[in-house]
Amino acid sequence: MNEIIPVVNCMDFGCVKRRFDAIHTLQTPWVHIDISDGKFAPVTTWNNPLELLTILASFGMNALNVEVHLMVENIETYLKQWSATKVKRFIVHVEALDRLDPEERQHVLLPYPSEYVVGLSILPQTSPEALIPYILPLSYGSGTASTHFVQTLAVAPGFSSQPFQRSVLEKIRFLHEKMKDLTIEVDGGVTPSVVAEAKSAGANLFVSSSYLWGSKEPLVALETLRSA
Repeated sequence: MNEIIPVVNCMDFGCVKRRFDAIHTLQTPWVHIDISDGKFAPVTTWNNPLELLTILASFGMNALNVEVHLMVENIETYLKQWSATKVKRFIVHVEALDRLDPEERQHVLLPYPSEYVVGLSILPQTSPEALIPYILPLSYGSGTASTHFVQTLAVAPGFSSQPFQRSVLEKIRFLHEKMKDLTIEVDGGVTPSVVAEAKSAGANLFVSSSYLWGSKEPLVALETLRSA
């Protein structure tokens, strides 16, 4: 059965609350939250960590695993804001990370003290080779950093309902060949046929927004994705 993570990509708190209501019904173990700053991506989304804590507490969902996809330029600022919540995993973009100096990268990749994991994402136009230095162990000052979790963004950042860009399949194959036990998440345009093809290429985790929330029966849509 495929692991599918529902997406919360909202402009306001009302939308966030409705999505979490639906996720509570779906009973998925993970939820994926999109955060966009209007700079790295052309839209500005809801961004209130304290409201997330309120939601988790009010619905008794403290055991829910949260991953936050940071489509932002100032990575450290957003990590600091959100690390006070119950986020288990952050996804940051190599394109933004590469703009930082080595010490700043160390702060992002080696968060301390912290219990969250940092995964890395690439835009559709970015070569998968950009991830290789971060997959293999790297020395940053007094620490060594590497990641076993990457994401291939298969649409332009910021807008939902975009079609899956098939060139991403070759990126998945490339990354899977480089590291067989690498967790590869696919984000954008995920449908049952995309899940089947991407899984064959080496992906093992999928986030869903349009297909799931655009369905009249999200639970049926979720099971269709899981069994694709």
